[in-house]
Amino acid sequence: AEKGALSPVAIAAAVVAALIGAWLWRFIAVTFEYEFGLIAWGIGGAVGFAAASAGSRGMQAGIVCAVLAFGSIAVGKYWAYSAFVDQFQEVFSDALEVDEEMYAYYEEEMEDARLFVDGSGSDIFIRRFMVERGYTYATDPASVSKAEVDEFREYVAPELRSMAMNPPDFEEWQTRSSESLDELSAWAIMREDFGLLDIVFAFLGIGTAFRLGSQWD
Repeated sequence: AEKGALSPVAIAAAVVAALIGAWLWRFIAVTFEYEFGLIAWGIGGAVGFAAASAGSRGMQAGIVCAVLAFGSIAVGKYWAYSAFVDQFQEVFSDALEVDEEMYAYYEEEMEDARLFVDGSGSDIFIRRFMVERGYTYATDPASVSKAEVDEFREYVAPELRSMAMNPPDFEEWQTRSSESLDELSAWAIMREDFGLLDIVFAFLGIGTAFRLGSQWD
């Protein structure tokens, strides 16, 4: 390809790199149960390098690489969250079929509700409660982030208060749990979990893809 041209071969190479990057994001996130933001940067570099190595240059190539990098990062995150949702739904669906196991979950959540409404409601209490009752991956209350606390206050705390004030029987709780399970959405979880670090690493990945794809020498 002439300098500045965007060849079909370069587009194909960039698309392959983007797909591999998305799959790699999902694989690492599911395997380690953690998202590494640096992968977004690496995806951008791989997409831009693939297009440039295949002979494309210029603004058009850079824009295409940036779009592909963005798509790869978004799809990779979606695949990862979809895998997490599928795993959770499978485990919970299996548990629904065993009354003894489900009743243990029911009793545990009712105990959570009782303990929560008996607490002070302060950030210190919530951090300790989240660690002790398994509402966070953190093992130390000091490690629970402000974002996690805010999310707990918005989504979990009202449910626990409702359960404490109007305790459902086991059948009611089981029905409500099944309905909530069906409503789980990978996109919704992605939006709620999207933070500043995601923006920073996505920007780095997209910028790197554009720079390499448009100005490789």
